[in-house]
Amino acid sequence: MRRIAYTILFCFMAIFYSYSQGEMRDVVYLKNGSIIRGIIIEQVPNKSIKIQTQDENVFVYRMDEIEKIGKERTTSDKAFKKVLNSDKSYDLIGYRGFVEFGYTTGDDGCVQLTTTHGYQLNPYLFIGGATGVNYFTESESVLIPIWADIRGYLSDGPLTPFVGLRVGYSIDVMDHEGGSGSYWSPSVGVRYMIGERTGLNLSIGYASQHRKFSYDRFSSKINVDGFHVKFGVEF
Repeated sequence: MRRIAYTILFCFMAIFYSYSQGEMRDVVYLKNGSIIRGIIIEQVPNKSIKIQTQDENVFVYRMDEIEKIGKERTTSDKAFKKVLNSDKSYDLIGYRGFVEFGYTTGDDGCVQLTTTHGYQLNPYLFIGGATGVNYFTESESVLIPIWADIRGYLSDGPLTPFVGLRVGYSIDVMDHEGGSGSYWSPSVGVRYMIGERTGLNLSIGYASQHRKFSYDRFSSKINVDGFHVKFGVEF
């Protein structure tokens, strides 16, 4: 399962890396030393070309004025601005929901599938509650979490970092002798909006699950701690 978590992280990073590579554009090298970059919108073989630059100016050159024609990739900064549309803001106020899949490392690794529902007070603060299923791979136990979920966003743009905190209690539904206990998990992540109210998020953090086991008159307490990675969809 750890391999699955790393694969999700790799895929998410690959998506943004592909955007950073930019787009191809035409480059016209003139014999007088000038270089014109843009999109060739018309070409008359052996006579002339018409090229439109980024600022939407259109130039026409005779073929005998041209040294060569090539292509180059746009800068990553320009590509990111185009993809992220950084001038756009999202006024996300009201109900918000999340579905997330994650994995927590440790001696007893934990696979998590959780859903969170709550209220976005403003574009920067969300408060809600979470539940789901946590499966611990080593002990083969299943816990049902009931958590409070708080998230703070650093901007209202399409790509924004956030910090989160989950605090609550997890109930062991398989072991009649117990294993339930308190839970807390701080995290940091990034959200990328793919629609007016739909986004993808990726986060990493630390999780601590306290568990208490009872055997007749005896009891023991352990903490199951580890780092986690989570991928989710919010709506």
